[in-house]
Amino acid sequence: MLSKRVLRSAAGGSGAALLAAAAALVAVALPAAHATTPPAPPTTPPTPPTTVPTAPPTVPPTTIPPTTPPSQTPTPPPPGSTCSIAYTVKQWHTGFTARITLTTTGQANGWLIRWSQPSGTQTVTRSWNATVTKSGTTYTAASLPSNAQIPSGGGTLTFGFGATWSGANPPPTGFTYNGLACTLR
Repeated sequence: MLSKRVLRSAAGGSGAALLAAAAALVAVALPAAHATTPPAPPTTPPTPPTTVPTAPPTVPPTTIPPTTPPSQTPTPPPPGSTCSIAYTVKQWHTGFTARITLTTTGQANGWLIRWSQPSGTQTVTRSWNATVTKSGTTYTAASLPSNAQIPSGGGTLTFGFGATWSGANPPPTGFTYNGLACTLR
């Protein structure tokens, strides 16, 4: 309605009035969003958002609680008990593994097996089914909680260890089981 009035009043006037009326109609007819100038395109490509790598969560170190060493003085086997040791070794240039099997008629609640290795050039590197240590030329194998019991009437147990050696690696001697001398078979 407004546009017809504007055009009629402009029609009776000059060309400039007609142009002004037409511009007024365009300004009214177009929404404000279309009347503005579009933004200029960017001159540089958009920068992607930067991500900062995060460090993995810090985990505190685990402390292994110290183990209580087995008693170094288990009770001796009952009188009349016997024991024998089978000692087998697999040896190579600078190392060996040994398997020791005890057969006894005596019971135990914890055990220690000791022996001597005439040459002191061996170093124990690992053991299984016992805690094996060495001091000078004397080895000591102590029971673990899982195999400390030897029932009444005796039984058999097996353990082993790995070691390095240099110079010579002579066979062991003087095996004892909780202080009882054992025969080597």
